[in-house]
Amino acid sequence: MNKEYLNITSASFFPKLYKSEFLCRHNRFVVSLRLKGKKVGASLPNSGKLGELLIPGVTLLIHRAQNPTSKYPYRVAGVISAGTVIMLNTHTTNDLFAYLIQQGFISALKGYSLIKREVTKGLSRFDFLLNHKGKEVLCEIKSCTLFSNGIGMFPDAITSRGSRHVEELAKLSKQGYASLVVFIIQSSSVKIFLPDYHTDLYFAQTLLKYRKNLTILPLTLGWSESLTPQLPVKRVPVHWSLVKQEAVDSGCYCILLQLPQRKEIIIGKERRVQFKKGYYCYIGSAKKNLTKRIERHQRLRKNFHWHIDYLRDHCQWLAAYPIRTIDDLECQLAHSFKEIANDHIVGFGCSNCACESHLLYFKENPKLARSFQNVLLEYRINRLHKKCKDLTNEKRA
Repeated sequence: MNKEYLNITSASFFPKLYKSEFLCRHNRFVVSLRLKGKKVGASLPNSGKLGELLIPGVTLLIHRAQNPTSKYPYRVAGVISAGTVIMLNTHTTNDLFAYLIQQGFISALKGYSLIKREVTKGLSRFDFLLNHKGKEVLCEIKSCTLFSNGIGMFPDAITSRGSRHVEELAKLSKQGYASLVVFIIQSSSVKIFLPDYHTDLYFAQTLLKYRKNLTILPLTLGWSESLTPQLPVKRVPVHWSLVKQEAVDSGCYCILLQLPQRKEIIIGKERRVQFKKGYYCYIGSAKKNLTKRIERHQRLRKNFHWHIDYLRDHCQWLAAYPIRTIDDLECQLAHSFKEIANDHIVGFGCSNCACESHLLYFKENPKLARSFQNVLLEYRINRLHKKCKDLTNEKRA
């Protein structure tokens, strides 16, 4: 066995941990937090969006940076969200996998052993080279922190690298290599895994396309507050029938804009509307080409057609949240956001329905609010639990 694995014999992956209060995220890899009453910076070894986890006020588990020359004195290891401890350090996930396979804790991989870490084959570098009954197995590890209502999804941000790895592994499998993609879901509560087609449709469709050329292995694992993994490790199924049905480029969406100052804006030919300084959440839909519709909204240079085009011309673009589905959810989504908004613009974006408005106003940035993230989770993940059951019952019938 390669020497680099000889020291992975303990379930302790982090030095002494401290609890801190999350304040804000400056960029993908830097956060501010409050520790013992003082505001400090910390590095965040996770490039995911983590919007539903990094809500101001949540507890972060951190440790001192091991490199004395590090720009930031602390490093984020995990978060406690809604009572669940979630490990966030994506680099540790590979060490975790090595430990679990060495100790024989992954029943689906009994008889597998580690040969090498970070091996290059074809055009890509993969996390592991394994051995199974004398045959080499290429293995890629993904850390999943997005889950709700018993469903885990990956990725939570577009991953062109992840799609490339799946394509390359599928190509290598045709050349005789065995290929394995492991999703380590950082919670023991998950019962079903799905590729997140809302966030990255191409990744989901790629995984769906090549699923028979690869072994796809979603595993669940819980964590204690000391960030010690909690056994057992369980394999959960992928609900491919739901992916086939829902991973389409249609559905509804929420776009989030910021208006820097109060302004009167002409909507359409004559309607003058007073818009308050703050944040605006617009709900729309597209029966096809949902991605292009959102891209059009993001562009500033275009012919004005919809109400939102006139407002977008004066606002900063903050985020877009597609909800890909074959169901018509636009009005339901608008109603759900209206219930948590501070106000709404009457008659905006709803000329083809009976809704009062499809443009909601928030005084503060709603993406930092638990209520906003919960609405997104409800429509992107929670509602899928019933669809999974219905599809399963149809298949049995």
